[in-house]
Amino acid sequence: LRDGNHCDYRSAVQYVETHSPSKPIVFCTAHFLYEYYATKPADVYELRALADWKTSPEWDESIVAREITKRMLQANDEDRPLLIVSREDRRSKRDSVQSWLGKHFTRLTTIEKPRFDHRRNQMVVYRYQPQ
Repeated sequence: LRDGNHCDYRSAVQYVETHSPSKPIVFCTAHFLYEYYATKPADVYELRALADWKTSPEWDESIVAREITKRMLQANDEDRPLLIVSREDRRSKRDSVQSWLGKHFTRLTTIEKPRFDHRRNQMVVYRYQPQ
């Protein structure tokens, strides 16, 4: 996935592996790509694009929302890092999703690569911050 029409999952995985000393819990918009590029163990789960979320996980009954809430508790109990590796696009996140993300996660890095057109592919890595 080196041409200008793909997000740079390789760099995002490398960032996570460099900055996570223990086995992280990872939600990724393309978990098979994460697992393909990973060289260190991680528990990897599928994450739909954040812009596709209708509501925050506090109010959402989807499988992804239930799973991320469950894994947040696991991260607290086991003192493990929980990360979101998100392919971002030009669509805005809904207010409730943006608010929930800002309340529970910190943006660690943004990885941007130019595309063949005027846009840029963007990957963002977020880290869960327990309260």
